[in-house]
Amino acid sequence: MPNIKEFGIGFLNPRTFSLEMISIQEFEQSILDDLRIVKHLLTLVPADAWDYRPSPKQRSTLELVQYLCKMPKAMILTALQSDPSPFKIAAEEGSKLKPSDVNAAIDAEVRDIKKILADITEAQLQEKTDPFKMGPQRKGYLLLNGVLKNTAAYKMQLFLYIKANGRDDIGTTDVWAGFSRPKG
Repeated sequence: MPNIKEFGIGFLNPRTFSLEMISIQEFEQSILDDLRIVKHLLTLVPADAWDYRPSPKQRSTLELVQYLCKMPKAMILTALQSDPSPFKIAAEEGSKLKPSDVNAAIDAEVRDIKKILADITEAQLQEKTDPFKMGPQRKGYLLLNGVLKNTAAYKMQLFLYIKANGRDDIGTTDVWAGFSRPKG
C-alpha cells in the first residue's frame, strides 16, 4: 500500500504532477461563493436539527457548522504561515458558537479571508510549505486541495444533514448554486 509521502495529499502528487493553479482571485471567488452557499443552507436547517448526529462518532449539525464557520480562514493561515496552530484557535472559537451566532461568524470569516488574501502574490503561492509534516507542497496547492476541497465537502455534508432531517424539498441548486428552486 503506497504511503501519503509517496503520493502527496490526495491523488495528485504535487512534486511530480503539473497542475495549472487557479489565480488567487479565482480562489477567493470560489471560497467566498462556497461560504455564501453555506449561509443559504443555514436558512434551511430545521430548528430541531442542530443536535442531529448521524452516528455517535460524527459531528452534530451544530458542530459541523461551527467547523465550517472557522475552518477556511484557519486553513488559509496554516498554508500561508506554514503553521498548524490556527486550527487550535479556530476550534476553540468555533466551539463557542450557537445557532444564533453562525451567520455573523461566517460574515466575519468572509471579511477576514478578503483581508488575508488581499496582499498574497502569485509568487507566494509557489513557495513550499509542510505544516502537517506530510511532505512539502506549494502553498497554492494546499489552498486548492485543503481549503476549497474541504469546504465543498463539508458544505455537501451539511446539505445531507439537512435532507436527513426531513427537508426533502431541497435539491441541487441549494448546495451548488445557493438558491432554492421555486416550487411548482
